Amino acid sequence: MEALIPNSFRATSTPFSDMMLSPRQAMRAAKLFERVLKESFDYDEKTVGKEFRRRIQTGSEMKRRANIIARWFRVFRGDLGYSLARIEVELGSALRNELDGGKIYTPDTSRACYGAKETSNE
Repeated sequence: MEALIPNSFRATSTPFSDMMLSPRQAMRAAKLFERVLKESFDYDEKTVGKEFRRRIQTGSEMKRRANIIARWFRVFRGDLGYSLARIEVELGSALRNELDGGKIYTPDTSRACYGAKETSNE
């Protein structure tokens, strides 16, 4: 599943490159976008059914959700200065909150430390 990043969110020649410290982080963010987008449709299928997913998973809906993900990523990384590990925790919840028509999403502040398992290239 591909995540479509709108031109309005491109800060430089590559999306979000100004917010990443390395190409490895950029790849991690790209995979995060894909995973969150896929999980949002998986959740819909699990809660509402396969037929609903078949009807709702259109190109325009995928683009709409990708725009929401991109907007929240910019807020979390750019405005709030979150680490990628914390964004991985929050991004799916922010998307789901908006899809379900909830109030303005507020990240969980009860956790002070976030970490993610790093993989080696060995």
